[in-house]
Amino acid sequence: SGWTGAYSVKVRASNYCGPSPWSDTLAANLNHQPLQFNLTGGGSYCEGGPGCELILDGSETGVDYEVFHDGVSTGIILPGTGSALSFGYFTEVGFYTATGYTAYCSQQMFGENYIFIQPLPGQPDNPSGPDMVCGSDTSEYITNSGSNTDTLTWILSPTEAGTMMPGDESVEIMWSSDFSGAAFLSVYGTNDCGDGPPSDELEITVLMVPAPVISGPDSVYSDSTEVYMTVENPGNTYEWEVSGGTIVSGAGTYQISVEWGDPGMGYVMVTEDNGTCSTTTEQYGITILLWTAIGDNALQNFKVYPNPAKNVLNIDLGTIRELKDGMISLINIQGNVVNTVKVTEGLRNISINTSGVAPGLYWVQIVEDDRVIGARKVVIER
Repeated sequence: SGWTGAYSVKVRASNYCGPSPWSDTLAANLNHQPLQFNLTGGGSYCEGGPGCELILDGSETGVDYEVFHDGVSTGIILPGTGSALSFGYFTEVGFYTATGYTAYCSQQMFGENYIFIQPLPGQPDNPSGPDMVCGSDTSEYITNSGSNTDTLTWILSPTEAGTMMPGDESVEIMWSSDFSGAAFLSVYGTNDCGDGPPSDELEITVLMVPAPVISGPDSVYSDSTEVYMTVENPGNTYEWEVSGGTIVSGAGTYQISVEWGDPGMGYVMVTEDNGTCSTTTEQYGITILLWTAIGDNALQNFKVYPNPAKNVLNIDLGTIRELKDGMISLINIQGNVVNTVKVTEGLRNISINTSGVAPGLYWVQIVEDDRVIGARKVVIER
């Protein structure tokens, strides 16, 4: 293998009697057999890419090298240089080999390289899930991955509509309580070659959750009728719940009238519903006080101090008129009398001992001739 050139061959026979004459000489030529080098570069390439480069890791001068695709010549022939050779990039799927040859001899190189295409990810299915949601709700959406997908990426627009917690083929969205309007959800796949086409967008309507706030008096008299309301939102429905009283008008609307019953504690609460989202308020506490009608002789301008009081509560009846025989009572929020002072005619300043009274909200009630002629709300503290 290390020598080339012309050579000759002749032969003669020998036996007991001696050798024969030499035959005629055969003139011949020893040609170089190409050495084997390694053809490398097979594998995958990304869809739309330049393909795979085939490289022979060495070559010889005087030897030509040809590339074959599935046993058929590609027509690419390079002369040897004594160094590695690049045959360029190939995109057709199949097996690639190379052969080195001279005018007389040929040799297949080492290596059979398979080239194939790595596609981009396919388009995932459109997201499926609720298309109308309430702010502060959590919703789940799912898809099916497209072909050749390694991972999925979810897109929510606008981003402030909610917070996503993606899995693989599903995502949970915690919708923002501060957002309302249209949001759009899509998904696309990714592999080593890049991103695939996104799915069509799912349009999601995010509704603002109702936020009712009850207004109305929180201290009432028994048998009185009071109005309670929340902000009216056209198209919404309102369901009221009352304890300690009876709804006499406005049921199903944003405003009701309540007739209160026996003294004690009650409450009002409302559920507002916009057809998809609903919110129920906490109980709006009501103190129901003992009711005795105040007539024309009502005492309007008396003073109670200090308020809040601790050990002593002072009542100044003022100078509008004298109070005839009557009673001043301290009444708790359950309607029970906890202390009473009798008032004689001409007495204008009265003190009530509150040192043994539990802290809380009370009413000072002035009674004359069995009629309530004045009342004030006071607080006892420690």
